[in-house]
Amino acid sequence: MKTQVIQGEPDEAGAAVVAAPPAAERSAPRGHGGRVIGGAVAATLGLAALAGGGALVGVHATQRDDDGYYTADAVELTTPTRALVADDVDVDLDGVTWLLDDGRLGDLRLTATGARDGPVFVGIGPREDVEAYLSGVPQASADFGDAGVPTERTAGARAPAPPAAQTFWSQSASGSGRQTIVWPVDSGEWSAVVMNADGSAGVAVESQLGVRTDGVLWLGIAALAAGAGLAALGTALIVSGRRRAREGDREDP
Repeated sequence: MKTQVIQGEPDEAGAAVVAAPPAAERSAPRGHGGRVIGGAVAATLGLAALAGGGALVGVHATQRDDDGYYTADAVELTTPTRALVADDVDVDLDGVTWLLDDGRLGDLRLTATGARDGPVFVGIGPREDVEAYLSGVPQASADFGDAGVPTERTAGARAPAPPAAQTFWSQSASGSGRQTIVWPVDSGEWSAVVMNADGSAGVAVESQLGVRTDGVLWLGIAALAAGAGLAALGTALIVSGRRRAREGDREDP
């Protein structure tokens, strides 16, 4: 490295004044730190997505029964009324109806086993038709998938016709022992109903709700793919940022 000596004007005593060399100019920052930071953020998000995707794939692989259903715990439901009704089975996909063709979105399985002698009925149908059928009939709201007692009883005095004789049910089953329906999820507003097969008062059943869908698996796969892409992008940004930083240091005087 050469040292530049600049001789200035002589001072009053006649001695020459040696000026200090100018400070070396350092190159301006080139944004390498931004690449590294951005890469670290992308890599972190990628690792989180990989972890979430792996968890979802694990749930799909381990949390289903032999028939491929995710099932809630069985619950015992009892009411002195004539019907247990879950009237909040709503499916609205904003017009994306192709997801529902041939049960693509999944299947809902509802089982009911009578806790007393006598056959039971289980069915799911359009809410409007169910409401018309049970108009004036004493009934209780129920959630067939959660533990607890039926709530929000609706008073009435009318005895309904046997439920199995109605034609509006999308899926229904009636008989002694365990009764099961499998409903390919469809758009619209629906109600699920459990009754005694003859429509008599005093319903006591053990019910269980299950859902079969590949949505969890595909969501997990999508998360894994996104996570792998973000992790690769983050790694590339970090490596690129550090390499350019080293090259910049070598170019500095």
